[in-house]
Amino acid sequence: MRRLALFLLPCAVAVLVHLWLAQRPSFSFFFTPLDNSTRSDEPLPFFEVLVGVLSARHHHDLRQAIRDTWLGYIRDHPHFQHRVAVKFIVGRHGCPIPEEDREDPYSCSLLNFSEPGYPSSHA
Repeated sequence: MRRLALFLLPCAVAVLVHLWLAQRPSFSFFFTPLDNSTRSDEPLPFFEVLVGVLSARHHHDLRQAIRDTWLGYIRDHPHFQHRVAVKFIVGRHGCPIPEEDREDPYSCSLLNFSEPGYPSSHA
């Protein structure tokens, strides 16, 4: 249950931030490309859904797979391309611990066999 809450908390925060930023035009740069090709008199795009995809720094192939599958479908579909924005959230630094030596695939904590976090069932 705790892991589910830790998974859903960033999703809820992302939705709240999206709704808050959508109401403030001064922060609309989050929803537009970071180039100077847009003129100030053009209306800024508004997306109904903002999808944040958490990704590890070294998972470039997995991000490309997303771009080639469902993200490509969203970009090409006339009904979704102006309603849904997808942003990859990638950390600044990677984890130096190999995935097979971590506590779980989503943390950067070394697996500890000497002090497992689970109570012993043999009392």
